[in-house]
Amino acid sequence: MERRAVVEAGAEHTVEDAGARLPSEADLGRRFGASRITVGRALRDLQTAGLVERRAGSGTFVRVPHAHARAQAFGVLILLSIALSGLGFIVAWQFDSIQGFHAIMNLGLVPLWILSGAAFPAVGAAPWVRVLMTANPLTYGVAALRHVLSPTPLAGEPPLGLCLLVVALFGIMTMCLSIVLVRRDAR
Repeated sequence: MERRAVVEAGAEHTVEDAGARLPSEADLGRRFGASRITVGRALRDLQTAGLVERRAGSGTFVRVPHAHARAQAFGVLILLSIALSGLGFIVAWQFDSIQGFHAIMNLGLVPLWILSGAAFPAVGAAPWVRVLMTANPLTYGVAALRHVLSPTPLAGEPPLGLCLLVVALFGIMTMCLSIVLVRRDAR
């Protein structure tokens, strides 16, 4: 529990805090009642997540996000929003009531999100769960965001190019299918 508290405290910093120096390991240990070993591990976790930068002899600093990383993340989010909007249109066009739409979207989107790698990574999951995660297009969207926002993506994640290709194809497919459904019903 101690390590989690230190990690959460380090992750509390916002973009406005970028470049700010964190307290020393000893100070963090006293603040959270944790050992220096635990604090060191927590800071390494934050460094791996790309949230802090550790400089030998200088301390630990809140990582300054690069402008191009934010722009790339924005691009990935646009691709994902187009894909999910298309999926929403496909489902919505089949229902006359908003309640039916929401029920089906919850039954579809929640499992897609859970199996996207946002809740837990594919590495270490049961083989059948890994198969589902590999078939899930949102897995590639989450992996693409990790690629552009974190200096060290998780082990076993697909390459950025493949992630962008899968998300773009999913978006094209869902938008084209939704257009076909709208035109079919317009006749």
